[in-house]
Amino acid sequence: MDISTVYSTWLISIAADDNPELLQRLTETFAFCEGYLLDHQVIGMNGRMAGLIKVSLPDHHSDFAWRQLETLSAHGLHVLSRGLASVDHYTANQSTLNISGEYRQGLYHEIRLLLESHWFQVKSFTQTVDEPDFHGLQRYRASIIGIALDQFCTERFSSALQHLGNAIVVDMQCAQAQENFVMH
Repeated sequence: MDISTVYSTWLISIAADDNPELLQRLTETFAFCEGYLLDHQVIGMNGRMAGLIKVSLPDHHSDFAWRQLETLSAHGLHVLSRGLASVDHYTANQSTLNISGEYRQGLYHEIRLLLESHWFQVKSFTQTVDEPDFHGLQRYRASIIGIALDQFCTERFSSALQHLGNAIVVDMQCAQAQENFVMH
């Protein structure tokens, strides 16, 4: 995927009956369109929910996402604004992350959650799992290219990575900060 893709930032308001399916369809729409959550404030009270959600997605998916969200507007979801973010903002923070270690169930999901919760937008995620060795252990390798957003903090991220386990090695190279860290 081209790292210089232009992104749209959307502000979405919700004022509707408490409806988990509505939120699920919203998040599925943005996940399908390679979008990511920037910020959200949603509350529920007495069977109603209200809030604001700020998301970003590649501009070339905007029309499709817009059509999908129009079907949700009858249920109380409304897009307040769609704006374009600067291309340079995203390309300046390109990072590469290489992870290796002992494979276990759920490792992929743990890595994705860590990246997304620490303001790292994944552009490319490739992984391999080797056949079990003589002792039945499997090696895991992942190569991730993405964007470290403004809120990304290398120190907090490296601290969170330690929860993946002792047998995991992480090598991250951040283009903007010209920094590189390796965690064993």
